[in-house]
Amino acid sequence: MNGSDEGAAVRALVEARVHGAPVDGVKRTILRAMAEDGSELHSLLYTSAAFGLADALGPEAGVYPLCAAAVQVARQPKDDLVAGAVEAASRGAADDGLREALDGLEAARAVRAAAAAAAAGRPPAELIAALARWGCTPEVIEAPQGYVTHLPLQLAAASDLLPLAETARDRALLVGHLVYGQVELARTYRRRPVPSGAPAPPDPDAAVGALPAAIRSGDLPAVRSHLAAALAKPRLVQEAGRALLRCALEASGPLSHRFTLAEAAHRLASSMDRPTAGAVLEAAALSIAHGYEGPKRLASLRDLPLPRPGSPDFAGRLLVGITSGNREEAHAALRGFFEEGASPRHVAVAFMAGAGHFDSRDLHSDHPFIVLHGAWRAVLDGSFAGDAVPLFVELANRLCGAPNDHELIEQVEEAEREARQGA
Repeated sequence: MNGSDEGAAVRALVEARVHGAPVDGVKRTILRAMAEDGSELHSLLYTSAAFGLADALGPEAGVYPLCAAAVQVARQPKDDLVAGAVEAASRGAADDGLREALDGLEAARAVRAAAAAAAAGRPPAELIAALARWGCTPEVIEAPQGYVTHLPLQLAAASDLLPLAETARDRALLVGHLVYGQVELARTYRRRPVPSGAPAPPDPDAAVGALPAAIRSGDLPAVRSHLAAALAKPRLVQEAGRALLRCALEASGPLSHRFTLAEAAHRLASSMDRPTAGAVLEAAALSIAHGYEGPKRLASLRDLPLPRPGSPDFAGRLLVGITSGNREEAHAALRGFFEEGASPRHVAVAFMAGAGHFDSRDLHSDHPFIVLHGAWRAVLDGSFAGDAVPLFVELANRLCGAPNDHELIEQVEEAEREARQGA
């Protein structure tokens, strides 16, 4: 991976798996190589999503998203920006002015300060929370036009990957990569603050119930006041996060950045203290509401075409529909799943079976891997337990339009044949 040889990365990973290498060891190798560089700001999101899909698919099918992550790391620019800063910190060439470096958008200094803090024993989770308090502010992005904040996406991805970072250097690399990405993303944003609105309903339950209407109307001050009132009750952190997910699902256009942001903020907020969780949800809610178009009408089960007579292999038919861009086939497979009584988890895993078919050359924050992972996590936490049909229809629509690349599948299959012949 460090040599930018995509084929060699696939062959090495497949050979390691054929010979029984632990999955977590393979992940750590990929994570370490990814974190050493800084220029590709989406690598953190893609790696976290690929690992999550691999875990859900199991050891056999999971090799495809793992290989996709290895290939992406091989492609990313080899700049050693993070590794160099971590090395400087290990030699004592660092200071403790993390907040000052962040405020000044001094990426290299911020990485050195974060690495020094990690080396001094400051828990990485505490550093991630500090970054959340720094980057998640009551503002919206004015330029580039139409952007939502990506800072919570990086924070959630780093939190997911943190358990894999066993050594002090690995933790410093992961935190350093995160810090570098946060500063570089923040540098690209021109933001404006949002004032607080009129007082929201005093009842927190009523406030969280009124939050979706405030988001859909684009009334940003009202979004702030309703969310603040709702979060007076700690148990409503989850409900507020789910309200953001629903609004993002209903936004006009394909399943995209608003959904991945809502899911990441929901997941991140559930693991943080209430003030930090509130800051994360507020930043996400304002971004989702800013320029919001919708709500669109979501599909129900009766809107979907009936499955044609034939094979009851709805997983296979869903895969064919997605990879051929045939929405009708994908929708019919979904109807077959739900009329058969399939659980949302079962349907989500069927979607993930197509992970190896998606092109990964053009990385962005709503890449199919990242959208898939967001949908999977939302299903796992029960956010769509009452009615998952609209989520899966929107997911099918998004994936049917995604560019395919079967080269990875061919590389993995060839590498497996070679590895088993040489075993």
